[in-house]
Amino acid sequence: SVGPSLEEGAPRPAAEPSQPAARRKEKRGCFQQLKRCLSRIVSIVKVPECIWDAFVERRCGRFPLDAPRLVDFVVGVQSKGAQEDGTASSPSASPLEVRRIPLEELPPKAPGTVRFVVVSDTHERHREVVVPPGDVLLHCGDILMSSSLTWQGRGLRVLADFNDWLSTVPCRERVVVGGNHDWALEQLPIAQQKQMLSAATLLHDECVSLPMSGVKVYGNAHSTGHSHNRAWQTNEAKVSSCCADAEVVVTHHSTWSLQEAVLAQAKPLLWASGHAHEAHGAVRRGSTLFVNAAISNAKYNPVQAPFVVDIRPCFPAEAVACRS
Repeated sequence: SVGPSLEEGAPRPAAEPSQPAARRKEKRGCFQQLKRCLSRIVSIVKVPECIWDAFVERRCGRFPLDAPRLVDFVVGVQSKGAQEDGTASSPSASPLEVRRIPLEELPPKAPGTVRFVVVSDTHERHREVVVPPGDVLLHCGDILMSSSLTWQGRGLRVLADFNDWLSTVPCRERVVVGGNHDWALEQLPIAQQKQMLSAATLLHDECVSLPMSGVKVYGNAHSTGHSHNRAWQTNEAKVSSCCADAEVVVTHHSTWSLQEAVLAQAKPLLWASGHAHEAHGAVRRGSTLFVNAAISNAKYNPVQAPFVVDIRPCFPAEAVACRS
């Protein structure tokens, strides 16, 4: 799943909770209230960099040295026209098949296709990720870890290292959107945001036609949530007409409101997102493949596999970028 599920029919009345369950719920509510209060205090006082470095080292795991490097490979080519076997590109004619395979067993892409490598939610563990070779890397946000709680200089230091890492990945083009943990990035003027991540194309309610691959990509950093990490979280998602006819959409969170706004103007082949770590996976809805490529699991260990998706673009390469 890549978003909240839709409930069918009228809501059923909730059963009366037992006393132990009610006490647990009350304790959880108190804990969440305490957590929010502490977060507000810390966001004002700011945690020293050395202490936050130690916190991130303890909170965010490492990739196990003895574990195999795997990728989630979406079998087949996503295209507006016919599939590789000549059948129509409808859900019934092209059932979704995702294979988790060793990195070294990744098959070559078909001629005339563009290979996308999708990652998200690296949370300062980007150097733990081995990116397979591809044409375009998509990073769906949450580069940092709760950057609003520590000094801005620390966030900028990590972003500079992330940009250096981007320049080394084996993909000719790279597209990035911010995430709700990336407060240090959001605080910068837009021109400085793009300069900070100069090794990629940074998008927020913007689109670009990638010059080498010829694919039109729309990006949006919007997400929803209840934590203190609120970068790019607004009551309503802003979606401009720039997204019209985008073949690939990159968002931090694939909310229903974003889907409604974007899919009214575009029918993308691929929608890449993250945010919900436990929802790592892929699903096809209509003609669009939705991928949640969160690298971090629910415990913030960077052990979930990158996605590899091949698409056949519709239009020739044109270096056209637009901004709302």
